[in-house]
Amino acid sequence: MRPFTFSVITATFNSEQYLEQTILSVFNQTYANIEYIIIDGGSTDGTLDIINKYRHRIAAVVSEPDEGIYDAFNKGVRLASGDVLSFLNSDDYFHDSNVLEQIAAVFSARPELKITYGNVLMLDEKNNYERPLGKLLTYEDFRYGEMCQHPSMFVRKELFAAHGPFDLSYQIVSDMEFAAYCFKHYEQYAQYFNRIVAVFRSGGVSSNPIRRKQLLEETQRLIIQFFGQVPESMVKDVDITGYYKIWLENLLLQQQGISRSLRTKGINRVAIFGTMKTALYLLEDLRLEFFEVVCFLDNNPNMQDKVISGIPVYSPDWLTVDRDQAVDAILVSVETGKDIKVFEQLQRLYGQQNVALLSWKDLIQCL
Repeated sequence: MRPFTFSVITATFNSEQYLEQTILSVFNQTYANIEYIIIDGGSTDGTLDIINKYRHRIAAVVSEPDEGIYDAFNKGVRLASGDVLSFLNSDDYFHDSNVLEQIAAVFSARPELKITYGNVLMLDEKNNYERPLGKLLTYEDFRYGEMCQHPSMFVRKELFAAHGPFDLSYQIVSDMEFAAYCFKHYEQYAQYFNRIVAVFRSGGVSSNPIRRKQLLEETQRLIIQFFGQVPESMVKDVDITGYYKIWLENLLLQQQGISRSLRTKGINRVAIFGTMKTALYLLEDLRLEFFEVVCFLDNNPNMQDKVISGIPVYSPDWLTVDRDQAVDAILVSVETGKDIKVFEQLQRLYGQQNVALLSWKDLIQCL
């Protein structure tokens, strides 16, 4: 069997700060058969200077105005001649030099595969925060807005012949729409590879809080497209802007944390469910009010046994296993309507114990 070729597609626009790291993460791969394509949206900074520095090793470069990242990806797909396509944004990079060689081995071991996907490391350099994302997925997971991050996906080019280009009517979740299509029709030909394959920096369009409303609207439209209706937990998703506003007002104007309301409930030792940004806000709030934070709890096995700001991360069932440990409350830091499922899970684990289960939103409502 001939070695197959990866086509790695990078979309750029005014990306001089990080682009060279992205390019070098491609060129430093131990796997030899790589076709690298860069689609630039007409940058006006030093992006093109960086591209030209490595132009002799880049298979194709396009620099012209476009309609956004998915339009750029579509241009790259049309130019790609490789067997397997990978999409690596200009502020992302492959985790290490062995990624493509190991992904190639997965495809070689199962020639019938059409999709291989792994984990990504979400990196927030400004706040010195990182979190691995990724898990084994089924088509049903897309019903609840879950997906594999596109830097972690490696797909046969033939899937674009079947699906067509990225749907430009989705400005934020077109990659999710494509992934949902692939899982709907080819789930049996998809394989999860439990390792970090790429690093992506937070702060892009999908993680921009200003576009949160659009993200939710597009996600719900996508779910209706594939499943007919949106699950109740997502319909009940709320605009959390008001909650954060009250929280900020308390911190700045009253110089008090929202967690102070726990005192009236006799709560002193707490665990925080979740390890995303709101969990970190909650941790600092609890420290401000001199509560003892015992641990974080997280369903993501790749987060368990890590330490964040000096606090260990455990599986949600940790307190039922380690009987010597006890907390007065578990505070759920989930922002969306998915916290309904989290409370159901915690109720099953701790319903018979004297442990209060509260959301960070509950703390604000108790002020």
